[in-house]
Amino acid sequence: MLKEYKAAPTAAAQSAVAITLARRYESVERFDSAGFYLEQVALASPSASNWQRAADAYFQAFSFAASDERVKLLGGKSRELYGKVLQKEPGNLDAKTNLGMAYMASEDPVQGVTILREVLAADPRNEKALYNMGILAVQSNQFDKAVTRFQDLVKVNPKNVNGQFYLGVTLARTGAKEAAKAAFLTAKSLSPDPALAASVDEEVAKLK
Repeated sequence: MLKEYKAAPTAAAQSAVAITLARRYESVERFDSAGFYLEQVALASPSASNWQRAADAYFQAFSFAASDERVKLLGGKSRELYGKVLQKEPGNLDAKTNLGMAYMASEDPVQGVTILREVLAADPRNEKALYNMGILAVQSNQFDKAVTRFQDLVKVNPKNVNGQFYLGVTLARTGAKEAAKAAFLTAKSLSPDPALAASVDEEVAKLK
């Protein structure tokens, strides 16, 4: 397949092979390699959707990165390519949210918070931005703020499993045990995942 990519007679043919290669890499969770080939497609045909596909693949790889070096490298690629998406589509809030998260792992995390706040100013019901702002508040031990973010999230979507679970976690940290228990049990009722059920049982046991 790599030989076919290199030997493709035209840019269009090469892009078609690159998309197939990217899909294969995505199927085995090699998102960085998928990102590389999708970036080649975007360079040949620089539409917002092509840039976003490449950026999303790099962002997936960034999300799974295990070393500081990989986080820095893949976060940088994500920021670069989401920047290209937003040049063409300034109102693309999905790209903007992921750009904000990519900034959180950079040397300028405050820029990430600023971007996520801009997303919520444009769309106060944006689930991804509410969730990520809640997680950031947890990471900085601002549990009252985190509770507010997760409460807003589950108002928007009561079936958001992660929102209900983290609402339970943060309510427990602020001492609201009964409300925390209710949120945990709601999360458990929404998902058949046995790992989640085990986590809920463990958290509920701590409340007694």
